[in-house]
This record gives sequence, structure tokens and C-alpha cells, in this order.
Amino acid sequence: MRATTMRARSLAEINSSVGTTHASIWRRLIAFAGPAYLVSVGYMDPGNWVTDLEGGARFGYRLLWVLVMSNAMAILLQTLSARLGVVSGRDLAQACRESYPRPVSHALWVLCEIAIAACDLAEVLGAAIGLNLLFQIPLLAGVLVTSADTLLLLWLQQFRIRTLESLVVRLIVVIGACLGMEIFLAKPDTVEVVMGLIPRLDSSSLFTTIAILGATVMPHNLYLHSALVQSRRIGTSTEAKRRACRYNLVDTMVALNGAMFVNIAILVLAGAVFFKHNIPVTNIQQATQLLTGLLNNNAATVIFAVALLCAGQASTLTGTMAGQIVMEGFLNFRMRAWLRRLFTRLLAIVPAAITVYYMGDKGAYRLLLLTQAVLSLQLPFAVIPLIRFTADRHRMGEFASSAWLRSLAWLVAGTNLLLNLWLAQQELADWLAMEGLYRNAIRLVVASLLSTLILLLLYIWLAPLRGRTQPGSPPETAEETQAPPVFMDQVYGDGGQQVTERLDAFMTHLHGIAFIKDPAGRYVYINAASTALLGLDPEDMLSKPDDEIWPPELASAHKKNDEIVYRDLRNFEGIEVIPQNGELHSWLIYKFPIVERATQAVFLGGVGIDITDRKRSEEQLRGLAARLQSIRERERALTSREVHDVGQLLTALDLHLSSVAGRLSAGADPAAMAASLRAASELLTSTIASSARISSDLRPSILDNLGLADAMLWRTREFTARTGIRVVADSLDKTPMDPEVGILVFRLFEDILANVEQHSHATEVRISLSAEDDNMVLQLRDNGRGITQREILDSHSLGLVEMRELAMLFGGTVKIDGIPDKGTTVSVEVPLDAQVSKTAGNDPTA
Repeated sequence: MRATTMRARSLAEINSSVGTTHASIWRRLIAFAGPAYLVSVGYMDPGNWVTDLEGGARFGYRLLWVLVMSNAMAILLQTLSARLGVVSGRDLAQACRESYPRPVSHALWVLCEIAIAACDLAEVLGAAIGLNLLFQIPLLAGVLVTSADTLLLLWLQQFRIRTLESLVVRLIVVIGACLGMEIFLAKPDTVEVVMGLIPRLDSSSLFTTIAILGATVMPHNLYLHSALVQSRRIGTSTEAKRRACRYNLVDTMVALNGAMFVNIAILVLAGAVFFKHNIPVTNIQQATQLLTGLLNNNAATVIFAVALLCAGQASTLTGTMAGQIVMEGFLNFRMRAWLRRLFTRLLAIVPAAITVYYMGDKGAYRLLLLTQAVLSLQLPFAVIPLIRFTADRHRMGEFASSAWLRSLAWLVAGTNLLLNLWLAQQELADWLAMEGLYRNAIRLVVASLLSTLILLLLYIWLAPLRGRTQPGSPPETAEETQAPPVFMDQVYGDGGQQVTERLDAFMTHLHGIAFIKDPAGRYVYINAASTALLGLDPEDMLSKPDDEIWPPELASAHKKNDEIVYRDLRNFEGIEVIPQNGELHSWLIYKFPIVERATQAVFLGGVGIDITDRKRSEEQLRGLAARLQSIRERERALTSREVHDVGQLLTALDLHLSSVAGRLSAGADPAAMAASLRAASELLTSTIASSARISSDLRPSILDNLGLADAMLWRTREFTARTGIRVVADSLDKTPMDPEVGILVFRLFEDILANVEQHSHATEVRISLSAEDDNMVLQLRDNGRGITQREILDSHSLGLVEMRELAMLFGGTVKIDGIPDKGTTVSVEVPLDAQVSKTAGNDPTA
């Protein structure tokens, strides 16, 4: 179980996870399609089947108008629910918690949980009946088997929201196909079906009418829809929200009209088969058995059972999601998925098992009808807040409901409320007319309960709303922003709401970890990104200190940094090491104190980003700089040695010339003089050659004279003459480039030839230089032994690291591939607009 002291987004794991920025209108429609389909399965769950069968079997097609009316009501209310989620970024449960006092919001939560339990009870009984029809499993055993749905749901929750939506759509298609076949077999009277669309209502059909209404417009679907629409990434602009509202309206109309046709098909089937033959239906099993006989088709039962089972399983998924949303929204409290599922399922299984055990199949059927009436009675407690929130300009801005839409919504709520009161009056009259020992006690309990519910209904209808935030509202005044930071009053209050909303919005969209610790050092909040980045589940961190999460030495370092914040009330910024996927990652962490105004307790807030790759890059750059410095020092030593040799030659030349001068003054022998002059000339020639070689090594003048392509040809002829390895030039492009870059490319070319000479054992090398797009590509292919992958990875011995580092100076890349016994290919890509980097200190080409 986990609790968070700050408002998290609805279904944080899928929030803003589906992109909608598509150029095509059809692709945008598909991107927005999905939330309403998940909601629609609640309109075709087993509870609907029972009420539709009851209505069709007892009244024929007379109640078809109820399905059409309730579907129109559902479209209106679900559209308002979707608009609330899109515009305000809140689901209906969160809006209730922010707008009503805690006792009121908790009462609404209890009523909603009762409705979810009633819905889950219908799903349990529906699935058990489906198993009984398909596999002859006893109904009581089937009820117990449905507890395994918990495992199925946990397995499904590992998938993305689009996968779940796709699965639900497939189940809906199966349901529709099965019922379509049943209608084809039943062949209903079209004229009588059309007549059923004319509204008619009397006391005998009131209970069934209210049950159909409760089964069709489900209160928990209003909470669910307002959260699911937030799975789409729509942007924050007014136009983006308006576009999202339009597409969600289309999604809602298509999905709920599909659900309406499923319900109509069930009622029409019951009217065409059972009402026509004047056969009352007291349980679903009886209905399916009669279908086989009355339709003269053995497949009718199997088709009906498959559709029923699919309907139950689809509604199980969305029912649990609604339960999670309701609990998080009303209580700001999140229960583990499996525990939440077990809790809800036990509330459904226990009464279902007791009813089936004592009352049999008929009792299960009546219990299904009762669950739908319970849903209808709870509906006003969800509808009235929804209408008020979506009409509130402080919350919705320009998206607030217009006058005609408010009037229509209140008409829907009023109609539903009047029908419920009529039903309650009839039922209570029957109960209170009973003689018995507990008659007075029943009257007292019922009167107290009804009085409480009526007062609650009046309060949520008339009480002013709190905590309203207008979209795009101006920032707080300077005096407010300079106040001490305020931490939300934990789970126990709503203090600091505006500050909390801003902080939570920042943390939710932060591309890094964000967390808050209580004064005892326990994590009480983590943002959604933390679980993905750290590879942990929320349960692994929340309500735990660092000692229970990280190794002792790391936890000790974290706590030492925390102490700076707790004790000195000052910020901390530094690097902390955190294990991640079996490796130690470096995180740049910023921690700061958050003071709770009421108690002056010090909480700790923190944000962090992973800088492991940056530190590795810095280490690689430091290694590269050191390697380049080593290369420069080696070249300087070589140059120094060669210059020293030139100096020695010049000294010897000076001695020879001094000797010649002395002999001239002494009248020396001409032959001796000629020998001394020849020796001096040879020394001078050697000195000139050494100077030219050193100059060429420092900056090859051949490049200035010939250009890169011709200079490479000249070097290949010299290479062939010296090594005997044949060089073939396939093509040499003469596209001009920066002179200094040309020098480095020429050096790289020489290094590659040196590697061929030393390591390849080749007899031929083919070279090419060509312009491709914005790059100049130099390629050398030899026919030698072929470099191995191990040698590529262990490249120091082959000088490959130096080659790549040399290419980095002009923004180029070096790629090397080898095939055993077939040769090696080296490719160098050089941007045509490349410039030599001089960030290392000196010009590397100087």
C-alpha cells in the first residue's frame, strides 16, 4: 500500500502517454479513440443483460425508449466528464475532494465504493453464469473461480493503455457479433420494435425502468472517463483543449451508441422470444435454455454464454481502474493493484456466494436486478457534482457549460432523481407495511439513512465550491510568493493547495527524479518518472527511508547530505551515487527544505538528473586530451631530435668550411681543396634534405602545390615503390575543403597506409575519395588477412584510437570493417564544411 502527500495525476502511469499530434484528421480520430470504449463496456456488463432480459421478457419492446433515453443521458454526462478531465486536468473524484469538506468527500467516496461493489457483484454473477452455461460449473463454484480475475487483471496491467483499449474493442466486437447472430435467429417484428420507442411508463414497469436506467448510466463511469481522457497528450493551449473536446465527443458518441445497440439487441431478443411466448424469465440460465428450444438452434446457448462471459471480463478491467481512480481521487491514497482488486472482489464475492448458497439461481437473478437499482440510486451523487464543476467558470474558464447545456444536464439529473424517489417510495411502502418484531427499528434506520442522503444531496447541490482554480489564472502576488514554502498538510488536510499544485505540476513533467521526504527521512512522494528511471516500483520507495532502499554505504552518504537540509535549513547540491540496473549511476541532486506552516516540521524536497553519461564523456575527453598531448610531445621530441641532427650537420659543415678557408690562405694542394669542398657540398645537400623532410612532416607542401587528391596519388606511388604493395585509385574527387582539414585528412590517409603496411599482409589497396551529400568520404580497401572484431575492440595495438581521435579534430568519423582472409575496409567521413578544432590548446596542424 502506498500513500502520497501530494496530488498525483489520474492514472499517473498512463497520463499523457498517447500522442495526438497527427497531420491527418483520421489518424487524430484514431489517436483519441479509446477512452470511451473502455467506458462503454460498463454499459453492457452482465447487470445490463439481466435488466434488459427482465424488461424484454415482461414488457416486450415497450421499454426500448428507456434504453434510447438513458443512452442520450449517458452521452451527455460522459461528454461532460471528458470535458472536465481535459480542461481542468482533474478527474471527478479529485475535483470532489478539492471542492467539498473532508466529511462530504468521504461520504461521496463511500457511496461510490458501494456502487463499484454493486457493479463488481454483477460482473461476478455474470461471469459465474457464463462459466456455468459453457462448462456446467456449478454457480457457487463459478462465483469462487471469478476471484482468479485478480491475476488476469494484474497480467493485463503490464501493457500500455492502447493495448488495453485494443483488447476491450475486440471483446466488444465479439459481444456484438454474438448478439447479432441471436437477433438473426430470433427474427423480431420490425414494426413492434419501432413502436417500443414511444415512451410509456406505469407502476408495474417502474422497478425495471429504474434498474435499466441504473444499469445504463453508471456512476463510476463518470469518474473513470474523466481520468482516461488524460492519457492523451494534448497540450495546454485553449485551441488544443477545444480540439480534444471535439474528438472526445466523437469517441463518446460512437462508443456509447454501440453499447446502446448491444442493450437493444438483448431486450429485443427477450421480447421476440420470451414475451412473444408469454414465458417469464427468472434467471439467465433459464433464458439460455429456452433460447435453444424456442429458436430451434443448439448454438444459441453457446453464443449467448460467450457474449455474456466477454461482457463480464471486459467490465472487470474497467471496474478495477475506476476503483483505483476513486480511491486515489477522494482519499489521495493509492492501494496496490492486487490488493485493491482483492478488496473489491471480496465485497462482491461474499454477498454473491451467500445469495447463491441460500437462494439458488433465482436469488442470483434478483440480486443482479438489485445491483442495478443500487447503481441508479447512487447516480445523482455523481451527476450533480459533475454538472456543477463543468458549469463553474472559475474551474473551466471559457469551457464552462453554456446555459442551454446546463439546463439540459439539470433536466437529466432531475428526471433521474424523480424516478429514484418514486422507486424508493414504492419499495419503502412495501417494507414498512410488513408486520414484524423489527418493524419500528427498520423504520428508524431507513428514515435516518434517507434523511442523511437527502441532506447530503442538498449540500452538494447548493454548497459553494472550494479550491477552484481557473485555467491560466495569474500568478500570486509578490507578498504571497515570498512566503515560506508550504508543504501540503500531509494526508490530513488541504492546506497549501495552490503551492502544491504548482510544485506537483513541475515534478510530474520533470525529466528526472523528484521526491519529498518527511522529517524522519521516509519518502512520502515520488514523481512518475522516478519509477521508470530508477527501475523501482513505487512500493519499493514510499514510506521507507534510504536505509531500506539502498546499500548501507550509499544510504549513509545520502543521509549525511539530508542532514545539511534538515539541520541547517539550507539547500544542498552535489553528486549522489544510486544503483540502477546493476550499475552505479551518478546523479546530480538538488535538495531543499520545505516547511510545513502549521507545525514548522521540516520536510525535504529533491530533484535530480542522471549525469552518468556526462561524467563518462568528461572522462573520455580528459583521456583524449591526454592522448593528444602525448602525441604532441612525441612529435615534439622527434622534431627536436631531427633539428638536433640538422644542427650537427651544420656544425660539421662549418668545420669543413673553416678548414677550406685555412688551406686557401696556406696555399693548399688543389686536389685536397677539391676533396674538402666536395665533403662540404655533401653536408650542405644532406642538411637541405633533412630540413625539407622536417618541413614536409610539419606541413606537407605537396598539399599546397597539388591539392589533396593529387597529393594522395603522389604518396601512393612513393608507397608502392617502397613497399611493393600495389595501390589502385578508383576515383579521386577534387572537391575543395579547408586547407587545415586537408592536412589532417592527408595525415589520416598516411596512418591508414602505415597500418596496411604493418598489419594487413596485403598485396593490393584500392582507394577512393568522393563527395556524398554533405560529406567527403575517403575509403581504403585492402586484400589482406582482414581485421578481426577483437582487434577492432582492442584497437590500441593497431593505432585505431589515434586515427579516430585525429578525425574528431575536424568533426569526422572513422569506420573499420574486416572479413577474415578477404581484407579490411577503412572509411573516413569528413563534413565538407569542417573546421579544425583548436580547443585543445594549440593548433594541431601547426
